[in-house]
Amino acid sequence: IKGVSTPNIVNPNIIEGIPVTTVSIGYYFGDQIEEIYLPSNIAIIDQIPKVTKKIEISEQNPYLSTDGIALYSKDKTKLIKVCLKDIEEYEIPDTVVEIGKGAFDECEKLKEVTIPSSVKVIKEKAFHECKKLKIVRWYNANR
Repeated sequence: IKGVSTPNIVNPNIIEGIPVTTVSIGYYFGDQIEEIYLPSNIAIIDQIPKVTKKIEISEQNPYLSTDGIALYSKDKTKLIKVCLKDIEEYEIPDTVVEIGKGAFDECEKLKEVTIPSSVKVIKEKAFHECKKLKIVRWYNANR
């Protein structure tokens, strides 16, 4: 929406009797959304706008969790997506066993990442477009 500084997007819980569990914010409003709140019904978020400064998830959401920077599965075993694209360094929690496809996609300022020994799987393009990434600390990486 051009000319709108902060569009208000209301995500319905149900459309025509079908529960809404997926949202793709970046597709229409990617250059305008700075804050994201995900209610309890959302299980999948497809795109995170590059300008995102804040992400919150309902405590009642049974699918997702956040540390305020990244989006995780509820049990924090899968790092789904880093939401704040302007971070320069990030330490992945030791609960994570999988880094999802495109998890750090377009984190163009990321210079350093720490990966714990708990990580067993790194999906394709996990660090796509991380052009400044120079330091990767992967503890116990000889597996």
